Amino acid sequence: MSADHANSEVTVLYIDDIPEPYIGLIRDLILPTKCKFITLSNSKEGLDELMSMDLNQIHLVICNLMNQKNNLKYGPLFITNIRNRDRKIPIIVLTGIDPETDPNYRFRDLVNELYGKLNVRFIAFKGAAFDPTGFREIFLDAIGEDGRGRPDEDRSNEKPILLLSALYEERDALIGEIRVSSPMVEKLLEDRNVKLSHKSRAEKVAYVYSFGKTANQTSNEVTKKLIGELKPGLVILFGIAAGIRKRVALGDVVVTNRIVDLRICKIGETYEFEPNIIAPKKAIALPFDKAQLEEQIRADTNTKFNILVDMVCGSSDNLIRKLDYMNSASKTHRKLSAMEMEAAGVAEACNEHNVPFYIVKAITDFGDELKDDSYHQIATILSSKVVVHGFLNTWSESDSLGNSF
Repeated sequence: MSADHANSEVTVLYIDDIPEPYIGLIRDLILPTKCKFITLSNSKEGLDELMSMDLNQIHLVICNLMNQKNNLKYGPLFITNIRNRDRKIPIIVLTGIDPETDPNYRFRDLVNELYGKLNVRFIAFKGAAFDPTGFREIFLDAIGEDGRGRPDEDRSNEKPILLLSALYEERDALIGEIRVSSPMVEKLLEDRNVKLSHKSRAEKVAYVYSFGKTANQTSNEVTKKLIGELKPGLVILFGIAAGIRKRVALGDVVVTNRIVDLRICKIGETYEFEPNIIAPKKAIALPFDKAQLEEQIRADTNTKFNILVDMVCGSSDNLIRKLDYMNSASKTHRKLSAMEMEAAGVAEACNEHNVPFYIVKAITDFGDELKDDSYHQIATILSSKVVVHGFLNTWSESDSLGNSF
């Protein structure tokens, strides 16, 4: 292990087989921030060194996964080890493989696993040709623009959660669940919206708003307005969605912060989509244990359902009642599991204001000619339970919204 810049303010742990030229490049990009780089080899030897390292002295971890064959073996072990010991330290992964477009599904699945569960931010580039502005923005967001490293306290705990739904029935199901199983109490606002306050912790506040209709344009406009007014630390869009057959079952709840934007579609004899992936500029890790939450809600509802945290959600501007449309949409991403009409607008609004978001959607039908409302009630209940028990109650009893990156 080697170190330089002994008098630096920010300590960066850099994991790579060949540290140069990337350390030099990174150092140039982050000027005038002063950094001390500690390097570890991306190997078993480096992993052994990591075991004895004091992570309290580290402000940021950068892990290079350029060598796909070797680093698929050791890279995840480094990141998992760090996360098991420290949930807050920011981690940036540099990779020459674009996780959204590369056909190597093994690497894409690895990205989804690390990104969704271990608070990892990925930057894809070829050689030294990656976006310097984007890297600097992520770097400064991780350590603070003053270059003093991680704050001792996560300031997100001072910000409210904003809970959004398209339909009033979705909102009513959430309020019903809060009344029976949450320490939050409600206050009715204008237009049937609700403010939630913790019974004993005054700093814990959440807001529940409904758009009143399904439309990405509406969800985008309303979300931007509410973010400007309420300054939330997290936005959650919840409710119901159509599902992709054979990938999900009725009642399954998709929890994701990765959206496939399918609003651009040429309709002729076939449906020709121009998909665009929307991922959060800033994110937090899921605050719940999937298996435990599934077991709890299954017992509460006597329902066999699954919480899907490794899938993505499609968003379009079309009310979906055609099997051909759903089949065409499913081909745009191998993990697309749900289709709805608000998530793209919400995600874009959140990214514009650098606010983390999650989509929580329960499957109510399969978007084909047999689409009906027969499963709406149970789907809205399941979605609400995931939001209340997985996010709201966890946050209300903790010190922060979650570990941001």
